Amino acid sequence: MQLDKFQVDYQEYHLADDSIYTLAINQNLQLLAFGGKTEKIIVLDLSNDQIYQTLEKTHNLPVLCLIFCQNNRLFQFGFDHFFVIYSYSNKKFVEPEIIQTPNVMHRFAILTNNDNQIISVGDNNVISIYNISNKQVQSLILPIHYKITCITTNYQQKIAIASGMQSLCFINIQQQRIIFSENIYSSFYVKMSNNNQFFAQGHGKNINIKSTINKKLIRKQIGNYNFCPLIMKFTKSDQFLIAGNLNFSISIFNVCLGDCDYYENHESYIFSIEFQDQQENVFYTGCKDYRIGKWVKKSF
Repeated sequence: MQLDKFQVDYQEYHLADDSIYTLAINQNLQLLAFGGKTEKIIVLDLSNDQIYQTLEKTHNLPVLCLIFCQNNRLFQFGFDHFFVIYSYSNKKFVEPEIIQTPNVMHRFAILTNNDNQIISVGDNNVISIYNISNKQVQSLILPIHYKITCITTNYQQKIAIASGMQSLCFINIQQQRIIFSENIYSSFYVKMSNNNQFFAQGHGKNINIKSTINKKLIRKQIGNYNFCPLIMKFTKSDQFLIAGNLNFSISIFNVCLGDCDYYENHESYIFSIEFQDQQENVFYTGCKDYRIGKWVKKSF
């Protein structure tokens, strides 16, 4: 298999009842959970392609973010003032614990600090940090014009990058302070590389690859007039960046060489990308067109 190629074949994996906003695959790579506008969670068994369990809605709004952590616990977030933790016992998800977070919205979230800390954003200028062990929530309030839509962190989980429509800022998680900020037209999504050396930032119709050290441009993927990344994910080697775009396409960008392949198999916005296997030969996409797509890497 050539290391400088990442081309894929597409097949429709699952047809849902409504738009899919988020996917999550557990740590042993056997279960895929998805949620969206239907306000409930479906868990699929990847070993037999059957429904494993259906979790009834706990949110009054659509499910916007799902995260699997240690011991198969499943975290569920919606654009409201609480989130839910499902425990896992006897091969079932049980005992949903509803965590109230007054005045804190949860549109997008990440887990840090060995799955004991949740950092979330709610489409405003507030970043919330929730410690699971002591159930304490703290808020980092940014300048009023910082409307945050996405947050990402590096491998050591010490630095986070928050992206908004008109801003980009680096945050020291432990000290809970801004260490760098830039007023710049950005876009919906930002993603830090696995080696912490660079990050991908949506910028208008382009994806910019920038250094995390000096924030300077390393490489650019140029899109068409309707191109804008809604979701991005690096491969483990950081050689390729997979993006779901506003023009309904999947792009696979070779970060090292600069070339890009486009796939137009979905019919609406792609909101989630998750790898199934450690070798990254298979990944799934969740889309507003009610479909989960399965993408298999070609051999050369």
